[in-house]
Amino acid sequence: MSRRSARERAFQILYQLDLNHDDPETQLKTFLSLALAEAIEDQEDPRHLEPLDSEDVAWIERVVRGVIAKRETLDHELSKYLRDWTITRLPRVDRALLRLAAWEILHDETPDGAAISEAVVLARRYAAADARRYINGVLGRLAGVAEEELRQAADRLDPELAGSLPPEAEDG
Repeated sequence: MSRRSARERAFQILYQLDLNHDDPETQLKTFLSLALAEAIEDQEDPRHLEPLDSEDVAWIERVVRGVIAKRETLDHELSKYLRDWTITRLPRVDRALLRLAAWEILHDETPDGAAISEAVVLARRYAAADARRYINGVLGRLAGVAEEELRQAADRLDPELAGSLPPEAEDG
């Protein structure tokens, strides 16, 4: 499966968790067992997602559990960049997309640009038309701050290397 499809499944689980406040671990296991059993024969069907493999399942579990564990922190960080909104007033789709991408930006090795681009792709498919730009802007500001904090931490750890980061960190 592609990372994009795994990310879409993770988003779907996070959206479901926002709707249904039952035990998150039970919901995650149920969703994944259904996804593993799911077989949409028609490849042209817009609902079709690639089958899951064990690596995808592990990634989805790690991401979803990470978002659940860090939800308050993610919401706090995202709230700093929401204009005229609170995290609780956002549409559930937008909130799930923002939490997923914020977790990737702040706690995963996913390049910031990829996390943001993938959130926008999912917003194009699932969110209201005007949400894409908003999601892109919020995540862009969050990533910019995360990168600046990384630079400051690196500068504090090794003043001789102040201002330098590996090229992939600067692309974020």
